[in-house]
Amino acid sequence: MVKARSKLRERIREATAEAILDAAETVFAAEGVRTARVERIAQVAGVSVGTLYNHFDDREAVLCALIRARKAGVNEALDAQLAQADRPFREQLSGVLQALFDNYESHRPFFSVLLQGEVDRGAARARAKTSSTRGAMLEIRKRLQVLVDRGIEAGEVDPGLAKLAPTLLLGAARAVIVRAFFEGDLDARASTGELVRFFLHGAGRRHG
Repeated sequence: MVKARSKLRERIREATAEAILDAAETVFAAEGVRTARVERIAQVAGVSVGTLYNHFDDREAVLCALIRARKAGVNEALDAQLAQADRPFREQLSGVLQALFDNYESHRPFFSVLLQGEVDRGAARARAKTSSTRGAMLEIRKRLQVLVDRGIEAGEVDPGLAKLAPTLLLGAARAVIVRAFFEGDLDARASTGELVRFFLHGAGRRHG
């Protein structure tokens, strides 16, 4: 009975922390990292300020936890796709890109913060406690390198591009996300097929 109650309390605590992070994502995006107030985050989360402080020391701690959670979410989604290594390379490529775009669409407010550079400009303490957005990009690039290596092995990617291709793929995916962000009603996932074709065949017109 005691063990069951302990597990229940832990689940409630985790659910509360997740609600706070979801609220923080919204508030940071709407009001900016530098100006967002803890009181507003608590209000949007539907908890008291005291409850928020039971989970996080301060606003920077909330930001750190949010960055970690969203980074972990992206990496877990990519790892799940990469685990399906028995699929044809084109399907693996499409799955990885779809996972990136799904994550963006699920967390548009947070990605808008990243795209505007608010995290790096407004959270010096957060940078000291957790790796920056550059670190997040490096983690994604490592996973894209695994994907590209498979493409080379399958004869789908030019071996001469082994080092550059992951960076190009990441840059292209980020460009799609930036476009979706600025156009507002554009769903990044709709560009998956086009990006797959661009990566595998380039932009040049094929003849014959």
